[in-house]
Amino acid sequence: MLVALELKHRVLLNMAKKNVLTRAKKQKAVALLQLGNPAEARPLLEQVCRIDRSDIEAQFMLGTANGMLGEHGKAEQAFRQMLLLSPHHPDANNNLGLSLEAQGQSGEAIQYFEKAVQRVPDNADFVFNYANALETLGKLKLAREQYENAISLKPNYPDAYCNLGNVLQAEGDYSQAVDAFEKAISLSPDFARQYPQVYINLGNALTDVGRDEAALQAYQRAVALQSDNAGVYLALGSAYLQHGDWQAAAEAFRYVISLNPVSGSAYRNLVQTRRYTERDSDVDSMESIIMREEVDNQDKTELAFALGKVYGDLKDDARSFDYYLQGNMLKRQGLDYHIEQDREFFALIKQIITPEFLQRHAGVGIDETAPIFIVGMPRSGTSLTEQILASHSQVYGAGELNDLRIVTEQACEKHADKYPTGLRQSNDSGLSQIAVNYLERLHAYAPAARRITDKMPHNFLYVGLIHLLLPNARIIHCQRNPMDNALSIFKMHFTSGVSSHPYAYNLTELGQYYCLYQELMDYWRQLIPDSFYELRYEDLVLDQEAQTRRLLDYCELPWQDTCLTFHRTERVVRTASLAQVRQPIHAGSVEGWRRFESQLEPFARALEQG
Repeated sequence: MLVALELKHRVLLNMAKKNVLTRAKKQKAVALLQLGNPAEARPLLEQVCRIDRSDIEAQFMLGTANGMLGEHGKAEQAFRQMLLLSPHHPDANNNLGLSLEAQGQSGEAIQYFEKAVQRVPDNADFVFNYANALETLGKLKLAREQYENAISLKPNYPDAYCNLGNVLQAEGDYSQAVDAFEKAISLSPDFARQYPQVYINLGNALTDVGRDEAALQAYQRAVALQSDNAGVYLALGSAYLQHGDWQAAAEAFRYVISLNPVSGSAYRNLVQTRRYTERDSDVDSMESIIMREEVDNQDKTELAFALGKVYGDLKDDARSFDYYLQGNMLKRQGLDYHIEQDREFFALIKQIITPEFLQRHAGVGIDETAPIFIVGMPRSGTSLTEQILASHSQVYGAGELNDLRIVTEQACEKHADKYPTGLRQSNDSGLSQIAVNYLERLHAYAPAARRITDKMPHNFLYVGLIHLLLPNARIIHCQRNPMDNALSIFKMHFTSGVSSHPYAYNLTELGQYYCLYQELMDYWRQLIPDSFYELRYEDLVLDQEAQTRRLLDYCELPWQDTCLTFHRTERVVRTASLAQVRQPIHAGSVEGWRRFESQLEPFARALEQG
């Protein structure tokens, strides 16, 4: 009996010693974590967890240390172990969500953020993390609501304002996005210093609302805060390009290359700043980089488009097209696109916007003459047409606007649907509101302008709706020889959202999409005859003055000589044609496709087959 009591005493004494030891290790680990030294804290915590896997506090700190070290898989293991012991622990659920999200598993992470928020709904950080996951998954409306919720819980929350701005910008609420970014900056200068990307985001949003000088200042501010950030200088260089300051743009892009020698984006933008007359060290560098196995496909894609442009300048057509073909093939590899998706979409438009639809909703339109819609395929002369009109004193050139698509989609979302099917359930009031919302956004770009151009080419998808909702708006349909148009598209690296032009990177698919476009325009001509103006690029090149006079007459604008010298008009141009519209009209690109007739055969064959 005495032996048993002595043994029990020893066990209790050893346990006490272990408790003292683990408590000491945990206290030291806490101090190390607070000092920002997770590498030394982690082995102490691992020892504690081996001694007692049920130590919730140690498991939590171990997960935290692993997360601080960037070892998110190990952090996940620790937090999962903690949740086995305490399934509803809000911090463990939140941190497991963060670990999963860091590993690209936002879909799974979101359930743990939800549990954390359910347990502690007034924790602004939990709500913020939940919103981040929603944004990553593309659930923008829900993400916006949760960011706003986080801000209501913690009004001085710059991170939440910044991310709210990102969502607002993605949704097309550019003015509100500007407000959100500016609020984030004003709340915490330290936040802006630590995260200069907020100035780039602000600059992008300012550009979207037409405040171009303020946008340039925002980019410059980002550079001042972080001069060794390649992405910051890339944004600044792009802004200089849009302003037509080729020298400043080139300097910015060369600085990016000094920071990141394999930056395809920097090279692709750099070659836009001048016309090449001879092969130089830039070409040697690009051709060397594009051959390296370790260079990723995104950089190789942009380098291929850059080299295509350079060899085009050098009149080496075969090598130029080979590089464009390489760039397009690389870009197409990253897309999940099937032409049948667009076949169904175009068919739906014609099934829904019918003579009966227009008759049923006759009279819903708003008598407003400000909008001038410039539509057509990309690279069909839409930028040139806008530049001519924007050279008139009574016209503001707003550029490629997403506003019509955004307000239409918002109206369709009320019926839990998309354009065009969401229109089926829309009543007269709902349709009129689309026009009201669009005009409100349009006039925000230039409140005093008599006319405002919206040159989003793909608004050709909405011509019937435009005619119904804005019967006094002017619609200009730009056309170009399909072969020249296809060549120009194939040579273009579209940077404003690959999803906008997924058909553009394969010549057969481009031909099939072009047929869909032609068929839809034929449908609009039959449905609403004489409701839009047709402008052929070749006619404009052949007789600039006569075509310009007809264009101004259609828009009910008096003649101004400045429209003939449009290339001298100083304005920011944000489209892919930013260099071309600063040159006088010339016939160099008319019938240019004939030099590439054999290479363009897949497009021509698709066009013939319809």
